[in-house]
Amino acid sequence: MMIEDLRYGRCASCGSQEIYQAEIGVSGSERFSIRKPGRFKVRRADFSAFVCAWCGFVQWHLKLDQYARHWLQTTLPRVPSSPAQPPQPPM
Repeated sequence: MMIEDLRYGRCASCGSQEIYQAEIGVSGSERFSIRKPGRFKVRRADFSAFVCAWCGFVQWHLKLDQYARHWLQTTLPRVPSSPAQPPQPPM
């Protein structure tokens, strides 16, 4: 299932166009970080968040440079892609 990118101004959850951009921060000297599941090796990470003011849906985007991209590709397990799935009817 393809999730609409909030960076283009429409909510993937409710369809609203009330989308706002924020920076993710942590109080104190700590920074958000990413790590391989089950491991302690971390890399500092900076994120942008896009928030729907109508339903509260939030989408995070990691700010990537060549070093962050390389770290992701060589450290984290890759999620295998699957064929596009048709939307499931609500239960």
